[in-house]
Amino acid sequence: MSTRKDAKKALKKARKRAEQAADLNPIRTLGDFGIRSNHAFAAGLVAVAFAGIGWLFSRNRSEGGASRTACAAAPTLFALGLALQNEER
Repeated sequence: MSTRKDAKKALKKARKRAEQAADLNPIRTLGDFGIRSNHAFAAGLVAVAFAGIGWLFSRNRSEGGASRTACAAAPTLFALGLALQNEER
């Protein structure tokens, strides 16, 4: 009988954890911290500018890892801006 009660308690705890995990929304959390879509869009534009500057300085070099990283950051920041914009509505 004790094992049945333990199983019910474990199931109840698991359900409670699942409900808490379902409430987790990282975009809403960013909004609660004060980050708005305009901030993410501006950061995306800065990333594009850094990628352009990096490209200008590394045109004659064969290595391009840093510029590829900056090029990958810009679309991510723009997508984050769109997600924050939808959350603000």
